[in-house]
Amino acid sequence: MSEFEDKAFKQIDIKKLLFRAVKYWYILPIFLIISISVSLYYFKTTVPTYKISSKLLISGGESSMPTIGSGSSSGERGPLPGVYLGEQNNIENQLIILTSYSQIEKTLKQLDFDISYYRIGTFLTIDIYKNSPFTVLKDTSDFGAYNWLFEVEFISKDEYILTIEGNNEFKEKHSFFEKVKNDKFSFSIVPNEKNIEKIKYIGNKFGFAINNKAGLIMHYSNAVMMKPLEGSTIFELSVIENNVQKGIDFLNALSQNSVNYTLDKKNQIAINTINFIEKQLIGVSDSLSSAEKVLEDFRSRHEVMDVSMQGQMIIEQSQDLENQRAAVMVRLDYYNYLIDYIESNRNVQDIMVPSSMGVEDPALTALISELGTMNAEKSSLQFNSSSANPNIARIDRRLEAIKNSIIENTKNNIETTNLTLKDLDRRLLSLSGQIRRLPKTEQVLLGIERKFQMSNEMYTYLLERRSEAQLAKAANLPDNEIVESAHVLYQVEPNLQRIIFMLMFFGFFVPSVIIFLLVFYNGKINDKEDVENITDIPILGQVPHNKKAIDSRFVSFHPRSSMAEAFRAIRTSLGFYDLDHSPSKVILVTSIIPGEGKSFCSTNIAATHALMGKKTLLLGYDLRKPGLGKYFSSNVKETGVVNYYVSEKAELFIEKTEIDSLDVLFAGEIPPNPAELIASYKTNFLFEKLRSEYDVIVIDTPPIGIVSDAYMLTKYSDVNIIVVRHGYTPKLLFGQVMRDEKHRKMKNIAVIVNGMPYKGQGYSLMYGYGKDYYTTG
Repeated sequence: MSEFEDKAFKQIDIKKLLFRAVKYWYILPIFLIISISVSLYYFKTTVPTYKISSKLLISGGESSMPTIGSGSSSGERGPLPGVYLGEQNNIENQLIILTSYSQIEKTLKQLDFDISYYRIGTFLTIDIYKNSPFTVLKDTSDFGAYNWLFEVEFISKDEYILTIEGNNEFKEKHSFFEKVKNDKFSFSIVPNEKNIEKIKYIGNKFGFAINNKAGLIMHYSNAVMMKPLEGSTIFELSVIENNVQKGIDFLNALSQNSVNYTLDKKNQIAINTINFIEKQLIGVSDSLSSAEKVLEDFRSRHEVMDVSMQGQMIIEQSQDLENQRAAVMVRLDYYNYLIDYIESNRNVQDIMVPSSMGVEDPALTALISELGTMNAEKSSLQFNSSSANPNIARIDRRLEAIKNSIIENTKNNIETTNLTLKDLDRRLLSLSGQIRRLPKTEQVLLGIERKFQMSNEMYTYLLERRSEAQLAKAANLPDNEIVESAHVLYQVEPNLQRIIFMLMFFGFFVPSVIIFLLVFYNGKINDKEDVENITDIPILGQVPHNKKAIDSRFVSFHPRSSMAEAFRAIRTSLGFYDLDHSPSKVILVTSIIPGEGKSFCSTNIAATHALMGKKTLLLGYDLRKPGLGKYFSSNVKETGVVNYYVSEKAELFIEKTEIDSLDVLFAGEIPPNPAELIASYKTNFLFEKLRSEYDVIVIDTPPIGIVSDAYMLTKYSDVNIIVVRHGYTPKLLFGQVMRDEKHRKMKNIAVIVNGMPYKGQGYSLMYGYGKDYYTTG
């Protein structure tokens, strides 16, 4: 930190800072009024919105669907024998599915969101959802005005004026049930019997908009927010909606659809199994009915009720083989179904798992499980990214490899199953040889019973499988569960806490900071302490600010004013300078920058000396921008100092003033080379002549911080006064001027602080007198 900065900030007077802050008191009410106005406008014009929330338990990953028999992937026996129904997708997939386009679309189809109804007020347009006094019946055959806001103003019990927001040309009068037709739309408005009696609609304005389906789905897809509750698989679903009931209905429907989705996916596998078995049952049932009819006819014609003991043994052996053959045929049918399913590229999520048909092949079961997992992963990626995603291409390659492996495995199983089937047929053929050794009638009966038993065993086997699948379907439970129905959490907009915070922030904190910055980091000189902190140069005095300063330009006009007393004090201070060696006193007055009041101070310093009877001259040496003329409007001449320099006779154009003993020599016309004029030899002659004629000479010079004219005149002056102005003179510039080496060499330098305010305990009390002592002119 520089020496100047160190001195400027080494002392902080808290009391002085507080007095300075009071000067900016008006900033606080201005900001407060603006903040209150903005807050009220925001409160009145902001449509209320609410956060509606529900809680949903989502399970996945390790949880599995019900299994039947020993066909589960884990090798353990499930709760029901016979059909394994596979595993659920993981939680991430469930969340993606929950907010997918299809699920949102399905939810919105269940709700009456196609048309939005509003109440239009002075400040707000409120969604009234199910509380509209009328219903819009849209002609679905022709409509091209989606998302237009139609305004309805009722003028009587059944008549209204229809307008369109943003279309000043459309304004029509209609009545209930009348068709409103246009090239863009066609609809009619009918009264809502539930609400029309309890709503005051005559004289009020309502509105409606027919929503675009795709836009509505996209809106709610983006509106649904999901947040997991820590330490659980319970998720909070929420939407921000300006109609509470609308948000509750949507979340409840979406949550229920999520629950139904997982249950439907589980049931679909059992349904596929049941459908497959029922197709098989149709053919077997016909065969069984035919075989039963043939058996009954044969027994009736030949009056044979049963076979011999040997024949019974053959039938039992045949029955066992037929049971095995029926199971093998079912597996063979499943293998053919699986190849056809894979090759036709149908939805792998609905594929019937091997265990459902008694196929206990761990390798095939693992492949089908992996196929479902990879397909679910692909669906997740497709929801969140484009088809160009390299991960999707990778999954497609893996899916193709899995399908090829399944087909290859299945074909191998078909070959093995055909060998088993041939072995069973060979053994059944061997039994046929034993049958031929029986009596003819018994042979025929045994053959018929074998066919009947074969069909009956197949039919019974399929019935058992179907029952098991139906039991598994009935035992299914959804993976997701609604833990908490939708309800309002809190109001989002307008947020009262936010309004209060913003009111306190912009109404109190911001203006306080601004005032603090204006006071503490004010880069202007505000009082004599600021001057003392910057330089050790003595301060002659402080001149109070007076709005009537131009009218009271001479202290003689208002001798009892505080300003007159200030200049008397400055005159007294000047008397302390030891100037006895000089026959006259030359006082140079300058400033740092224009506008600090050096000409005003020069005039009044000269006037105070003239009032003491001293012959005084006010010398205008600001040759660049003369400022004395406005204080002597009736005496201003175009001749002056410049004319002295350019005149061959070196004539002085000194003017008398209305104050006795005070003369003035104006600057005259502005020259092109003021610095060169001041540096000429005539300047020395001028001051020698003036010193011989006047007791006091006051020189009004240009600002010392801008040009060097004043510095050039200091060799002719006895006292050099720098005028600074309250709230105007930059501290930094004043410090730089004071640090300048050439200014340090100026003799008898002093400072006057001009424009000091006097309020309360202000300037007028500085001399120990009450404010009644002075008059302010």
